[in-house]
This record gives sequence, structure tokens and C-alpha cells, in this order.
Amino acid sequence: HPLVTIDKMSRARCNALIEQVDLETTHPNATPLIVMHLFSAILLLLYRLMPTRKNDHLSDDQRRTFNAFLTLLNTNPRQIREATWFADHLNTTYKTLNKICKLEAGMTAKQLIDSLAVMEIKRNLVIARVSVKRLAFDSGFDDVSNFIKYFKKHTGKTPSQFQKRYS
Repeated sequence: HPLVTIDKMSRARCNALIEQVDLETTHPNATPLIVMHLFSAILLLLYRLMPTRKNDHLSDDQRRTFNAFLTLLNTNPRQIREATWFADHLNTTYKTLNKICKLEAGMTAKQLIDSLAVMEIKRNLVIARVSVKRLAFDSGFDDVSNFIKYFKKHTGKTPSQFQKRYS
């Protein structure tokens, strides 16, 4: 669900965490790990507020596959962005993985992979202030121009534009 209704208390808690993120990013000895955990806390608070799904179409096996996909997605190096690689490692087919992802998240496996990769790139651009060239190679791109095209395709901005806007 793209929209979440936030009650007054939850909004206050999220705002307090956002203030902590702001304080940490401006601290002279800022630590990206602290910021990452603060963002995780915000996401967990918001996840709790998400409406329950009335039309849950996943079987227990499909749910296990989806959860295993998310785990693998969060633990694999960001250089791997092919959904077929994930399907192979989950002992399923690309088509089955896509079906499960569409049922559960409303997105294909590739869209979920790209979404997480772009989020990680954004975080590194703004919080860790990594250079575009270094980030391109760290993200598994052989060529900086391909990295820029990939990022612009997903955000509408070049990495440098995004970094300048949020720095």
C-alpha cells in the first residue's frame, strides 16, 4: 500500500527519529551506520501502521520464497541486479519469483531489486558523500556513464544533481 495513515503519536515518534537523523548527519564525526539504523527504526514504525491485507494470495511456500528473496536481496552485494540470479539461488524460476513479488509487493522482482539498489545509492550519495565514480564501481558498474543512466532512469536526476540537492 503506497499510503499509510499516521496517527499523532506515531508522527511525533517519526519526527523525533528524523531529527536524530538530521543531528547525526551534521555531527562532525557522523557515522552512516547510526543513520541507517535510525532509518530502519522509522521504517519499522511505519510498517506497523500499514493496513492489513484482506486479499492475501500467497501460500505458505510462496511467503517463504518471498521472505527468502527479501533476505537474499538485503544480504547480497549490490552489484547483482539480475532477477534470474536471485531466482536461481532460491531454486525457483524467474516467472515464479515475479508472480510472487507482484502478488505481495505489486512490483516485479527486478523492480524490487532496482528500488533497493537506487535507495542504497541515494543513501551513499547523501549520507556517506561517496563520489559518483567510486559509487559507480562499488555498485558493480564497469562504466560511470552506464551508472549515471541507470540512476537517472530511476530518479529523473543524475547522481551529481541528486547529491547537490540533498547535501
